[in-house]
Amino acid sequence: MKSFTCAAIQDGAVFRVTLEDGQQVFDLKDAIKEKWGCAYPPHELSLYLAKQDTSWIKATNPEVIMLWSGKVGAQVKALLENKAMHPRMKLGTFDLPSNDSDDIHVLVAVRRRWLTCAMVGVGTIIYIDILDYKTVIDLQKAIRESPNIAFRAACMDLYVAKKGSKWLTINDLKEVKSSGMATLTTLGGQLMKPRTALGTYNFLGEVAYYEEDGDVDDVHVLVVSVPPAREVASSVTISCVAIGVGTLFTLKVRDSVSVLGLKNAIHTRYQFPVYDLDLYLAQRSDGTWIKEDDPDGMVLKSGHLSGAIKPLMTPATMMDDATQVRALNLPDDDSNDIHVLVAVRKRLLTCAVVGVGTIIHIDMRDHKTVLDLQKAISESVAM
Repeated sequence: MKSFTCAAIQDGAVFRVTLEDGQQVFDLKDAIKEKWGCAYPPHELSLYLAKQDTSWIKATNPEVIMLWSGKVGAQVKALLENKAMHPRMKLGTFDLPSNDSDDIHVLVAVRRRWLTCAMVGVGTIIYIDILDYKTVIDLQKAIRESPNIAFRAACMDLYVAKKGSKWLTINDLKEVKSSGMATLTTLGGQLMKPRTALGTYNFLGEVAYYEEDGDVDDVHVLVVSVPPAREVASSVTISCVAIGVGTLFTLKVRDSVSVLGLKNAIHTRYQFPVYDLDLYLAQRSDGTWIKEDDPDGMVLKSGHLSGAIKPLMTPATMMDDATQVRALNLPDDDSNDIHVLVAVRKRLLTCAVVGVGTIIHIDMRDHKTVLDLQKAISESVAM
């Protein structure tokens, strides 16, 4: 058995976990998550031996106590510069001191991404703690929920804070008058696509285990409030494809309607029950849209699903009924992009006829009654 005394960088919590020698570091991460009670999944934890040369750091060390107040001392920072414990390492390979000592064996760090966001035309700077795998939509939500922002726009555009190939700094923003700040978004700053993972943009110098890391003068994201003129309701043409059927169709709706309104428009056209419809954006993680004539589009029109399409259709990517169409940031050109994947939910019930052995499959929705099921069975060709 191995008992590891751990100290969490984030809040200074000190705790002990005990596992078998044959278990591995990834098992230790699972045990730490449970014992620490953190919200982070185990794969986001990085573990470091709290040992410098031959000496273990003590629980009574002032730098361990400093962690309680969110501060990280030089000795702890130096330990975090070492190589993290490999997830596959056997716990029995670690030579730990006796359990009755006050040594700390493992430092538990959470890899965080601090993004510096500047409000264009306002000058407010906010810092958002968010991870690489999160999307631009997640960042927009975090910005809207920040108590420090000077505006609470229902919609916003985010740009990578670059002027040409150079990252902007806070001083760059201070030198530009508010009336001219909007020009910064046209000098090479890339518009960030809603469903794109933040790691795609290769932000520099802001990945850290504690807030003080990185170049605090760098600005990573420019936040632009959508002008009122863009929020005036206008018509938008949406290209949809029905999954499993291959039917490609377009709908013209007001961009002020919600996703639920879009479902109603689809119901009016094709009589699919509104409550059976699930809608997904046909936008890949790199921000590109599926096109009618590309390989994925051709597969969709044939009524099938390709391996590249399935990741776009998960519970996490399903459109929320309350979202406005204008917030989907659909392309406004007349290209042959497909915008929306329309999936019709089905419930196939397998029914066995006792004494006969016949098996039939009935497509029946949840809101139907047993009487409806009995009727469908009696009308089945197999019966």
